[in-house]
Amino acid sequence: TRRKFLEALIIEVKKRSKYCSPYRFHSGFSPIFFPIFVKTEKLRCTKRVFASALQAEGIDLLDHYGCLVSTWRWAESYFAHAPQTPNAIDTRDQVFHLFLNERYGDRELADIIAAIEKVERHFGK
Repeated sequence: TRRKFLEALIIEVKKRSKYCSPYRFHSGFSPIFFPIFVKTEKLRCTKRVFASALQAEGIDLLDHYGCLVSTWRWAESYFAHAPQTPNAIDTRDQVFHLFLNERYGDRELADIIAAIEKVERHFGK
């Protein structure tokens, strides 16, 4: 199941990654995409470059979340007061989102971890 895969992914990312950390997880959580924080201050690249390198390794992900209403200039006229969402913006700027599938298993887990490790070796300071 997707939750079992996600639990294994979180354990492996925490154990093997130097520059990535998983989003906080609870037992009822079974997302179709999962945020991974990138410690860019310890890398020689931006979060988007890091995520693009993972995509080049064949990992399905979204490199930058774009659905923050507070950043949509076209929506400003619909608000009495412009929304302020500094925490959401800060989080968005630090994460990429892995796409998850209920059919993911050991092979996909190994592929994701191997890609993260490879990209970290390449961009690590």
